[in-house]
Amino acid sequence: MTGRKTGRLAPAQLWSLALSCLAVALVTAAMVALYSALPPIAADTGATQAQLTCIVDGYALALACLVLPGGALGDRYGRRKVMVVAGAVLAAAGCTVAESADESRPAIDLLGTLFAATAVGLIVVAATEVPEHGWLDPRVLGLTGAGIGACAVFVAVELRVEHPLPVAPWLAERVGLRLVTCAGLAVTAIGMFGLGMLTVDSTYIDLFWPLMVIGLGLALSATPATAAIVAGIPVHKHGVAAAVNDATREVGAAVGIAIVGSVLAAGYSDRIAALTPMLPEEIRGTVSDSLAAALRVTDAIGPSADPIADQAKAAFAHGSQQAAIALGVVALITAAVTAVWTPGRRRGDTPTPLPPPEISGDRGELESRM
Repeated sequence: MTGRKTGRLAPAQLWSLALSCLAVALVTAAMVALYSALPPIAADTGATQAQLTCIVDGYALALACLVLPGGALGDRYGRRKVMVVAGAVLAAAGCTVAESADESRPAIDLLGTLFAATAVGLIVVAATEVPEHGWLDPRVLGLTGAGIGACAVFVAVELRVEHPLPVAPWLAERVGLRLVTCAGLAVTAIGMFGLGMLTVDSTYIDLFWPLMVIGLGLALSATPATAAIVAGIPVHKHGVAAAVNDATREVGAAVGIAIVGSVLAAGYSDRIAALTPMLPEEIRGTVSDSLAAALRVTDAIGPSADPIADQAKAAFAHGSQQAAIALGVVALITAAVTAVWTPGRRRGDTPTPLPPPEISGDRGELESRM
């Protein structure tokens, strides 16, 4: 059966999806490496909490400034060409990406959703067990094998289902963009308030569930918004549309990182200020700079400095609580604004699937039907 009759993804679309996932994976890996390097950076350079915020913000600012010109260049000269030029990592595979793709309205895929969540959950849990038990531990091997098996089943399901994932656009089509987006923002706020309850004595589960809730909220709110931005723009302008979407996200991230970083730094400084007058002159500034710097000093001093380390950790936890609560409040305010300004689903509207793109030629070029 052809892609036109089944609604399945064409080979060119599968390549586009794979490359998009690769690009996101590279960006995510780079950010994880940066976040992991922040403590040694602070300890080695003496960077303050505010300076660490600037380090993190540099990425978001650079992307926010360059994503719009990049989208315009893609529309003008071809998205495939821009991808090839953009990075050596994607150069080889970028030549297979079609210049544009049509949007369809997928039906819900409950089975795919189940196996996707199972695969990610099992692999993540396995990865968290590695530092304590090692790669060859039966538990780690079992969880990893089960996660890989769930991935294989997920791929098999998605290759056969008439309308593959994602779920959030399906919900937006049926209940309206406003309801799904507001619900996602409200769920995100709940997760943020959960992070705001963390203390120095919190367990892994106390951290795990708020992060899972935040992930669910972001999926519900961000994905339909992205689909709405792209769907409202002609195909030949999809590059700029995607760039606008990314630019708003990165500008918001840059501003958010700056504000939240300032709240965290202020909370840490406020709590640690009561301790610094009692410290020797030579370590006051270091302990006041950041948690990483304070722990480096206390480790060098020895067990006698453990109370200082405990108070520094408590001060950082206080700043983190303040930052998370601030983000939760912002999410709720955004949900309220979205409820007023975002269009909902009009009465009598019934979702009608858009025709899938035509595939022609050996290279699988997509011919838009818009």
